[in-house]
Amino acid sequence: MRPQQEYWDKVWQERDWCIASNFGYGLLDDSDPEFLVGKDVLDVGCGNSEYSSIPDNTKMFIGVDISGVALRKIKRESTRGGLLQASALALPLGDNVVDYSVCFEALPLFGEHCGVALAEMARVSREGLLFTVSHPDHKLALGNHSPRDLPFGKLFTGTAVSVTAFTESEISTLVTSLGMHLETLAIYTFNQVMNYGVPVRQQTAYVHGNEKEAMYVKAVHPKV
Repeated sequence: MRPQQEYWDKVWQERDWCIASNFGYGLLDDSDPEFLVGKDVLDVGCGNSEYSSIPDNTKMFIGVDISGVALRKIKRESTRGGLLQASALALPLGDNVVDYSVCFEALPLFGEHCGVALAEMARVSREGLLFTVSHPDHKLALGNHSPRDLPFGKLFTGTAVSVTAFTESEISTLVTSLGMHLETLAIYTFNQVMNYGVPVRQQTAYVHGNEKEAMYVKAVHPKV
């Protein structure tokens, strides 16, 4: 945990934002604004939550991030359950303690450990998961570097941090491997993602606005 913690602490010390969660929450607001009403929610890789439309109507909302620097930037009134500094690969929570775990714009940064992080999120959740992942066509984040195949997805290591991207079929297989049901898989282009106000850095790669960039995924535990 220590090298990753030191890296992200440095990132958060140098800038006010890094991971923008409003894409995922924005989609919820548009498609099903009442979905998280009265739910216990865990936000994994919450960052400083500056760009998160944190639902005000959740029963409990817990933020988890590996960076203590990021967590110190969060307005404490944004959470109703606390903040935890921890790795997504070993969440310090018991089984089935929240209704939903969400992870917006952070999961690809877990690199080859995405499957472990999703398994941990599934373990602590009674009902299911909401998350966004990068698509292999997402040129800005992934560049032109040759990826390494993983059991699920492809790992791109040419960026500042390793980024994992998934095709539609790979996400479906990964969700099934967790014993969960894939309820929603929606693909969004760069231009569509930008409509939700995700902050951007001006780079030439952003010209390719109609390529597949991100997928929004909802996975649920089977009904007993």
